[in-house]
Amino acid sequence: MRLIILVPLLALAACSATPTPAPSADAAPKPAENTQLRDSIQKPIDKAKSADDIQKKADEEQRKAMEAAGA
Repeated sequence: MRLIILVPLLALAACSATPTPAPSADAAPKPAENTQLRDSIQKPIDKAKSADDIQKKADEEQRKAMEAAGA
């Protein structure tokens, strides 16, 4: 009998607690703060892209030099 009364009372007590306040705008992380991981991933990608551009330019110059020597 006590258990039948105790369980609903505990459930009501748990539900009647004050609601948690909504997070304020100050608590939300700013996008600029979360860039360290993204930057550490993007850095080698950018380096590889620039190396690829340099290689393409060198190949183009070599091709032009070969065409000029052969013509």
